[in-house]
Amino acid sequence: MKEDERARVLVIDDDEDIRRLVSKALDRESYKLLETDNGQDGLTLTFTELPDLIVLDRQMPGMDGLEVLRKLRAQLTTRNIPVILLTAMRDVDERVKGLQTGADDYVLKPFAPREL
Repeated sequence: MKEDERARVLVIDDDEDIRRLVSKALDRESYKLLETDNGQDGLTLTFTELPDLIVLDRQMPGMDGLEVLRKLRAQLTTRNIPVILLTAMRDVDERVKGLQTGADDYVLKPFAPREL
């Protein structure tokens, strides 16, 4: 498959190990993987690359995942990009808050690669 035909997946997570696990879970032949370690750079990459999917950490220093998600959902060009929130937060209310903010799905850390 040509690179420009592959689906683009943006991984925004401040933990390098998590970004590596997500990359390993996804087949690099099928997806063009983009990565960043913070919310602001994640927004910049989203607006320039318009990924097909965003895997977004819920808890990050600075701009957290919910703030990134709110900004994505507020823009016409990015409001329909599917977003999967990654979190270690096990509280149901926190997961519901993420879904109400606009996440399409939630995956709990640690996650099984097949789940992702």
